[in-house]
Amino acid sequence: MAAVKISLEQMPDWPGRMAAPIAAAYMGISDTTFLERFRAVGVKEGGSVLWARVQLDQFIADQFGTDEAPAALLSDYDRWKAEEAKKAETDALLDRAKKRLAEGAHLKPKSRKGR
Repeated sequence: MAAVKISLEQMPDWPGRMAAPIAAAYMGISDTTFLERFRAVGVKEGGSVLWARVQLDQFIADQFGTDEAPAALLSDYDRWKAEEAKKAETDALLDRAKKRLAEGAHLKPKSRKGR
């Protein structure tokens, strides 16, 4: 099946995966500079090499010293993944607390050194 040709103007947003010319435009650099810097991190699929938009966003965030891309740039999937990670972290903390309580950790007196 041949790839569907769509111009960037026809797209509602930047694509999630991009070939070098589009990825270079997204990064604001020439195709040559893009390939010099990022060729090694592209993923080969069939006859194409692709870069993920979230991957490029992370390079930008790292370059400018920000923790991550602004929430407005995150996809619904990225937001869902972040929420799930927070839930998993909270669940792990609760499980550890329950385990300590079950083991009687709450009954052990605290050390009174220095009193």
